[in-house]
Order: sequence, then structure tokens, then C-alpha cells
Amino acid sequence: MLRSPGYVGRFNRPRGSNKNIILDGTTSKIGNFSLIRNSTGLVLNSPGIYYSNAINTPRFDKSPISLAPTGLLLEEGRVNKLAKSADLNDTAYWSYVTVSVTANGAGKIDGKLRWLVAQLSSTANRLEQVVTTTAGTKQVFWCIAYPGTSVGPNLRIDNNGQVWQYNFDLTAGTYAKFGTATADKVYMVPLGDGVYICGYVYTATGTSTIARLYPGSTYPSNVNIDIAQHEEGAFLTSGIVTGAGQGTRDNDTLTIPLANIPLFNNAEGTFVFDFDYIGGINAQRAITLYNSADANNNVIYIEPLASSNLVSISAGVLSTAAAGSAVAGTSIHMALSYKDGDISCSINKGTVATLASSLPVNMDTLKFFSTPSGTGRITGLLKAVEYIPYKIPNSALNGL
Repeated sequence: MLRSPGYVGRFNRPRGSNKNIILDGTTSKIGNFSLIRNSTGLVLNSPGIYYSNAINTPRFDKSPISLAPTGLLLEEGRVNKLAKSADLNDTAYWSYVTVSVTANGAGKIDGKLRWLVAQLSSTANRLEQVVTTTAGTKQVFWCIAYPGTSVGPNLRIDNNGQVWQYNFDLTAGTYAKFGTATADKVYMVPLGDGVYICGYVYTATGTSTIARLYPGSTYPSNVNIDIAQHEEGAFLTSGIVTGAGQGTRDNDTLTIPLANIPLFNNAEGTFVFDFDYIGGINAQRAITLYNSADANNNVIYIEPLASSNLVSISAGVLSTAAAGSAVAGTSIHMALSYKDGDISCSINKGTVATLASSLPVNMDTLKFFSTPSGTGRITGLLKAVEYIPYKIPNSALNGL
């Protein structure tokens, strides 16, 4: 649902390189590969509506403005702690304080209504839910909002005596801080026609939290809301429609059997990855090449962290080498070449990092955004995966 500044474009390959585009997220080319997500997941479709994609089905996302394809959406798992997140009229779960909530036509969530939230008095007008948080963890509170009569919505978090509160002007596309605490990051993402994702990241200091949604900062105000979400994490992810309790979206894990890649060469080769990095990494080892029969000892890891490392584990021995940097919210281009005794990587055409390391024996799997044991995650839009069946020289790797 979020968008980064945009794709950095295709990169020129050496003449005669035999490049092989094995995945193109902008044309829904995925081949004979496997995507595992043990839950449904929202994704934008052509009419500009977020619909629920089936379990274990790839989510090829689109720009909310142009509806142009943007890539294969891969996300870490999340929990929306708000019950009835797209049914704001359910007073069994939402508490009303001098507001009314009425249906106002179809919303952007498939099969769900848009809700007009209106003030009934000049003070204390809001709807709210209590959620449980863990002290010291980052949390995200957000909603999809449409213009009403107000300069709103106004989102407030009360946690352990601290107040985070921001007002979002849907007409001007700006926001202002109202609370005493400062958010780690504020989001105001345009979805077209004056509709925005509005929200922020904060760091909880206690366990009991009240998530409050006000129609606006002045009386009388009203605003239209499709869905509200409160999730634990350092960045927001796609919406999770909940019922009578919390709702969960599982991790996306993309697995490509190397036998499915034409001309794959176990002895040497070069991979090129392009994706929009729209969130962050909550664990290391985001992209792995490994032998599935010996996943603990025969692995090449790529870790596009702020202190980016190429990591190779062979026979249980760990080695690292700096390979450039990656910044959340930007497009990332990574090139990895391998040959026994010579593994190299460049991130965003940066300095080529090299390791004089033995190759994992009989590599058979390329997995995105998960270690073989399933603990590493990255959230992003995968644009393309390309393969060249020989090792590009280290001196040329950052020119790909």
C-alpha cells in the first residue's frame, strides 16, 4: 500500500552477457516458482480497490494514482490489533465519545463500506479502542481517510502517560503535530482523489494503549474512513481486515528452485535484483542462496541493511564484507556474482565487496525475504530478478 520514490530503471548489461529475466514483477512474470503466505493479503487491483488476494497467491501491486504495475509485493507478517478494523459502526468493539458513524457508500476495501465519522459536540469527540503494546517496541497507527468537512482526520495515541497526536489536512496534503510526544515517522500517502493513508510510527513505553480517531481538530468536523490499523513494527504495511478480534497477515516468502532457471550454473554466475524497499528489515539475511538439504551450513546471504554486508556461511564459518548501503523508502539495485573462492556483491552500484570463500555445495534454492529457517524479513516491491550464467568480473560488477 505504500510507495517508495520510484523504480531506478533498467541497467545496461555487458554485450553478450546472456542475461535472463527470470522474474518481472511489473508484468506478473513469475514462472514456475513458489510463493507462500498462509493467509489472505490485500492488494490494489485495476479499478483502484484493495481486494483480498487468496492464500499463497502472489500480490502484483499497482500504483494507486496511475494504476501502473509496480512490482511483486513481499511483506513481513503483521497483526492488526484493532477489532472490526473496517467496520467502524460496530459499537461492541469501537467506543464512541460524542460522535456518530454512518455508512457513506462503498470504500476502497473490497466488499466494505466507507464510514462517515461526525462530531456531535465541540469536545471529546472520537471513536477508540484499547490495544496491548510492549514497552520499547515500535508501533504504527494509521487509517485510510477521505475528505469530509474537516481538516482531518486527527489520530491520537495515549500510552503510559504520553500522547502522540497528529492532524492530517486532506485538502492541503499536510499534517501538524498536536500531541506532546514526537512520532518516529509520519505517513501521508496519496491514493488519488483526495484520499490518503494517514498515520505514524511511535515507540511504546507501556503496555496499555488507547488508539483514538477524531474526525478533525475543529468543530463541527466529519471525515470518511475506510479502515483503521494498529500494528507492531517500524513501518506500516498493507491493510488487514479484522473481525471480532485481532487479525493476522502472514509473511510472504518467495522461493525459486534454481533448477527452474534456464542455463543456471552452480559453479559460477551472476544475479541482479531490483526492488523498491518500502519498509525496513526486522531481521537479517533477506535474500539467500542455499542447498536445501543443508540449509544451516551452505548458504550465501545478502543483507541490504544500513551497514550492508554480504554474508557467506560455508561449513559453519561466518565471513562478512561491506557492500554499500541501502536506505528504507528508496529503490535498491543489487548485483551478486559467485565462483568458488570468489563471492562478490555490490549494492546501488557501490563499492564491490569480496569474499575469498568457498561456495555452498550444490546450491538449489533462491529464497527472498527469509532465511531457510524463516527468520529474516524485508518488505518491498520486487521489480526484477535477472541471471547471467557466469561470473561478471569484480571490476565490472558495480557497472551492471
